[in-house]
Parts: sequence; structure tokens; C-alpha cells
Amino acid sequence: DLHQGHILIQGKPHYHLYKHKIPRHAHPDLHPQSFDLWRYSSFFSRLSFSWPNGLVNIPTYEFFSSLDERLCSLCNSTHAFDALSCLAQCSNLVPALNLAYQVWHPQAQTVVKDWFRQADRDDKRKFVRTLLPTSLTNALNGIDGVSLSDILDQRKPLLPDLLKEQYQKLRDRPLPPNPAGKGPVNVYHTNMAPVVPPPKRFQPPNSIPDTF
Repeated sequence: DLHQGHILIQGKPHYHLYKHKIPRHAHPDLHPQSFDLWRYSSFFSRLSFSWPNGLVNIPTYEFFSSLDERLCSLCNSTHAFDALSCLAQCSNLVPALNLAYQVWHPQAQTVVKDWFRQADRDDKRKFVRTLLPTSLTNALNGIDGVSLSDILDQRKPLLPDLLKEQYQKLRDRPLPPNPAGKGPVNVYHTNMAPVVPPPKRFQPPNSIPDTF
């Protein structure tokens, strides 16, 4: 039953991380409130589930699991070409990225921007997925006059509209990067699959042999 343990993401069932089922020890680098968007969104809000989980496919971007990094012709830096990696690392999409800062408390926005500039690739991608790396929450704990819980409580109701705006800006980018070589590819035309070619399928003979 989909309503008792699954959600639909792009037409496929995925397990829904209900509050009492989320093992905090499985995500030691994330603040527990990273999952609030999943817990409190409508069951039918597909974007609110697929975006934090990284399952975002948008035309002109590569598949969400294609995380091999190459030189981008738009920003001249090296990054993966899926939608969320481009949002996190491609300078051509800075206007879409800047929307993510606007959902934070005014006193926290400068701290968040400074943290993002120094964050590594993985933390940047978690940030655009609306997750909360502990390095970010540690920086927010140092703000005088406003608590971390107040900062996160203000941000939470603004996230669904943020995802819609960023999704639209990602779709509307004026120009995709030039195709870049992925290096040696295999029979699947990808560098993600096994290099060994698949076994040939059995082909029945065209005619029955005279002898067995």
C-alpha cells in the first residue's frame, strides 16, 4: 500500500522516511531537521520528496545518477552535469542559487553565504538539496540574538516555493553546456556501467538441422 510506506517519485515507488523510521545514526553529517521537508509536506507533493533525495531529472541536464565531472563550457570549471550539481557549482546558475539564501533569516544570510563559499563539493550539493550539513548548523549556532531553532523554523515553510522557483529557473536556462567527452565508454555508451560487454542472447537457428 503506497499510503503506508511508499511515495511516488517520477512514477516509481520509494520508501517514505517517516519521522519514527529515520535512523539518525545513518546521517551523522546532517542535522536531524534536514528531513523536515519530507515529513511535513503533502503526500502528493512529489517535488518536496524528490529534490531533497537528489532524484531530480530536468531536460538538457544529465540523469541524476550521472555524477562524473567534466569541464563545463559555460563556467570553465569542472563539475557534474546533473541538475543539482550544476545548481551547486555552475556560475551560470548563480541567480537560481541565490534564491536559496533568501529563505534564511536575515541575520543568517551572510553566514550561510560565507559558509557556502568555503564548503566542499559534497556539502554544496547537500545544501541545494535543502539538507543541513552539521558544518552549516555549527556556523549558525554562533549567531548572536537568534537561535538555530528560530532560524530553521522560519526557513521551513518557505522551502516548497523555493523548490518551484529553482526548478523553473533550471528549466529556463538559456543555453546548455557544449557536449563534453566522457572519456572511454563501454557498450552502454556510458562510463557508469560495467566495462565487460553483456553476454550475447541466444539466437535460434534459421532452420532445423538435418542431424542432431
